[in-house]
Amino acid sequence: MAVTKRKTTTRKRSANKVSNADQQALAFLDTETFENENNLDYVKSCMSIYAKQTIENRAIPDYRDGLIPVQRRTLYAMYRLGVFKDVIKSARVVGEVLGKYHPHGDTACYGAMVTLVQAPIQLIYGSGNWGSYDNPKSAAAMRYTECVVTQLARRIFFTGYLTKAHDLIPNFDGTELEPAVLHSNFPVALSLGKLGGIAVGVTCNTPSFTLESVGELTRQALQGKKITPKMCLDTLVFNFSWGGEILESHIKDGSLLDTLKTGHGSLAFRSAYELNENDGTMIIKSLPPNANYESCMTKMHNSGFAVSDLTTVGSEGYEIIVDLSSTKYSKRSNGVYKI
Repeated sequence: MAVTKRKTTTRKRSANKVSNADQQALAFLDTETFENENNLDYVKSCMSIYAKQTIENRAIPDYRDGLIPVQRRTLYAMYRLGVFKDVIKSARVVGEVLGKYHPHGDTACYGAMVTLVQAPIQLIYGSGNWGSYDNPKSAAAMRYTECVVTQLARRIFFTGYLTKAHDLIPNFDGTELEPAVLHSNFPVALSLGKLGGIAVGVTCNTPSFTLESVGELTRQALQGKKITPKMCLDTLVFNFSWGGEILESHIKDGSLLDTLKTGHGSLAFRSAYELNENDGTMIIKSLPPNANYESCMTKMHNSGFAVSDLTTVGSEGYEIIVDLSSTKYSKRSNGVYKI
C-alpha cells in the first residue's frame, strides 16, 4: 500500500510541473504579449506564406497548362515512364509520383488520376473500374486499375519541341527535376475545367468548353484578332459531358457575360430533362456537375415523388423517370426543379 501511495504522489507532483517551453508558450499566448505588434506581424507573415503555397501548389490550376501540381506531376511521371502505348498498373504510377515528385499521400495522387480519366477531355485513359463522374469515389483501388497517357495529352504536352522547352526545377528533396509548368500548344484550362478547387480564402470552379469551340477561338487569336468577352460568349460552347445544362435566363440577363469579363461570378446549372405531358412524367437525362444520382433519388423519394430505378442508356449514362401524375402537374414539376 505504501508503494502505491508513493507512486500516486509522484504522478501528481510531475503533473503540476510546467516546463520552460510550456511557460514560453503560455507567455506568448498571454493577451498582452500576443497583441504585441511583432508577434502579430510574425503570425501574419507565416499565414501569408502558407496561404500562397496552398493556392499556388495545391488547389488552383496554372492557366498556362490548366493543371494543378499533382495532375502535372502525374502526367510527367507517366511521360518519364513511357506510358504511351501499353497500359500499366495505376499503383506503379502512384508510387513513382509519391517517391519522386508529390509526397502528399497516395489518396491525393490516385484521386488526381481519377479526375483526369473522368475529365471532359481525357488526358489519361483508364482500364478497369474508374467510377463515374457523379461518384468518383466509386473507382476501384489502384491495384486493380490500369492507365495510359492518351494521344491527345501526348500531342498537347509531350510533342518533341515542347518537352525540350519545359522549365525544370528541383523536386521536394533535390534528387530529381520536375517541370514548373508543362508547356502546351493548346489552352487546356478552357477545356479541362476545374470543379471544387479550394484553397485559403479562394475557391476555383471553372467550366469546361468543347475542344472545337476552344480551337476556333484559338485560331482567331493566332490570326491577330482581338479577343473580347463578347467574342468568347459567342464562340465558346459549354461542354456538358459531366451532365446538366446552363439556365437560359443566366445567359439572357447578362450575368454570364459579366462573369467572363471579371472572372468572378456564378454559373447556374440544372438537370437536362424532358417533360411528357401525355403520361405526366419527367425524364431526367443527366444531372448538373457535382450532383449524385443516388442522393437525388433519395431526396425525391423523401419528398413524395414516385421515382423509377436508374435506367442505363448506352454509354451516355443514366435516366431517371419521375411520375408527376399523382397531383397537379405544374406544382409537382416545380418541386422537382428545386431538388
